[in-house]
Amino acid sequence: MKKSLFFFFLFVLSFSRCFSHISQDSIPDDDKLLSKVKSLLPDGWSILIYEKVLVIQKEELAYILYENRINAPVSMESREDINKRILAKGKMIVPKYVFSYSPKLKQVEIETIKNQNDSLLQIINSLPKKYNIECLLDKFASSKGGEHYTGTTDEEKDRIKEFEKEKKSLLENFKEFPDYNTEKYSLYLDIIIGMEDQLHLVC
Repeated sequence: MKKSLFFFFLFVLSFSRCFSHISQDSIPDDDKLLSKVKSLLPDGWSILIYEKVLVIQKEELAYILYENRINAPVSMESREDINKRILAKGKMIVPKYVFSYSPKLKQVEIETIKNQNDSLLQIINSLPKKYNIECLLDKFASSKGGEHYTGTTDEEKDRIKEFEKEKKSLLENFKEFPDYNTEKYSLYLDIIIGMEDQLHLVC
């Protein structure tokens, strides 16, 4: 679904402490939405456009610590102690959001991509039947995400390999939808560095 960069900007503001150093702005003033976002940035924030890359970041370094907290019990550790641990064991980074971009896709182009992707998805969904591996679905492994098939005989394992090979080939033909659209550009969010989540602590 198409989204406005302005809504992404509002999302970014809630994580403003997670952005880092940049020296200057360079933004097309003929794109009204990008110009509006630029004008609303807090002090120290910047948007910089390189060739085919747009970066949003702030003049402030951060420290990040990898820590898997998925399904972890509620921590009683204070934020002050967490920050001390991040500074002691984490690493300094340049947090940022990095987008690749292209001229804004027309609606007919988006519909074409959707139809092509839908056709590929139908073919992919039919592959387990084609290779007769539906009965080899590993429900336990699949419960962790995705569909996983497990064979016991060489013949079953060979069918699974052929299935995975064709599936990979088809997936490579999927076309990416833009994550956000401005007045003149379609943006694709490629990299997020420096945001706190279930695998990272940031200060």
